[in-house]
Amino acid sequence: MHFSMVICMKKFICNLLKVSMLQLARCVGSGSHCMVSNRLADNDFPNSAMNFSNFVILNPRMIILYTPFMTRKGLSLLQFMYMTYWSLVLINDLGRLHYFLGFEILPVDGSLFMTQSKFAHELLVDSGLTFPGNKAKGYPIPLPLNLKLLPDEGDLLQDAEYYRSMVGKLNFLTNTRPYLSFFVQVLSQFVQAPRQYHLQALIHLLNYVFNTTTQGIIVHGSKHLELQAFSDSDWTSYPTTRSSLTGYIVTLGGSSISWKSKKQNIISKSSGEAEYRALAQAVAELTWLVRLLTDLGVQDLSPVTLHCDNNSALHIARNPVFHERSKYIDIDCHFTRDQVLEGLLHLVHLPTLEQVANILTKVLPSPQHNYLLSKFGVLPPRPPSLRGGC
Repeated sequence: MHFSMVICMKKFICNLLKVSMLQLARCVGSGSHCMVSNRLADNDFPNSAMNFSNFVILNPRMIILYTPFMTRKGLSLLQFMYMTYWSLVLINDLGRLHYFLGFEILPVDGSLFMTQSKFAHELLVDSGLTFPGNKAKGYPIPLPLNLKLLPDEGDLLQDAEYYRSMVGKLNFLTNTRPYLSFFVQVLSQFVQAPRQYHLQALIHLLNYVFNTTTQGIIVHGSKHLELQAFSDSDWTSYPTTRSSLTGYIVTLGGSSISWKSKKQNIISKSSGEAEYRALAQAVAELTWLVRLLTDLGVQDLSPVTLHCDNNSALHIARNPVFHERSKYIDIDCHFTRDQVLEGLLHLVHLPTLEQVANILTKVLPSPQHNYLLSKFGVLPPRPPSLRGGC
């Protein structure tokens, strides 16, 4: 079992790669993980209760985070790491992080620019499609406006494996393009029996990726680590099941660290109820993140500002006796109200045009799409500057 290591930079910049860390943590074999865990515990390297793949040491100068996927900045405890774990696992010091597992990381004015341009190029080659020599002008947004895909519209594909493979690869691209989460989950609804109409939508999305191959997300090196969240929903967005869609984004110090676009399991009777359910999912993620960040030495995170553009959902969350609109809502959704009363959350109304999570719930016109991308921290395509791979 091969591991890399992290001696992270000041404060918490390492955890801004949280999505990749958590995915890779699942790949660690249980036997090796148990062996490493015991050795780390014996050397006063405590295990985080919020993520059992993380082992943390805090000192006044830095945070040291051991996880199956690691980078490093600073060498003050490098000798300790080698002496402790060299006999246990093979540790490779890969130097300053610039490329790893398809992620290209570039320093930009004290921040980090993360992109998957190489992976995006390989995905387009694997697609077998012919793209124009110059970037096309006809694909300003990932999918056409007002597109409603149906499960039984069009002829079944002869080669369904191609559709499934492309959708799966696009899902990996959401690590540096969070807004693609919505479009990928829309196409994922039809992987069991994809049809020609679904394939056309997939080709449209691939053309958009071709136009934005080097697009990526910026991670700011901020000293002010304020946690904020944006929650939104699209009521009855699925025409056949009438299910609603949840979208939320969590930022730390102005950088996006967690996001999700997911179909709700229960049909909501109103847009306010759908928004309230979306709030509950965002609050669950926030509760976990606050505890994880506290383990990593980040203090004074509460109350966390949670932005929502639906006044009805905000009234339900703030008012424990708002029975007329809330009596049909499941008990677990009232988790939001409990966290407000405990002081973890501060609910704030946000105009719809400023709602960043809107991009995770619906297809938007090109000007609004690009505006929210800039607020999301997703930068326009940049010239390729890949230094190498590992």
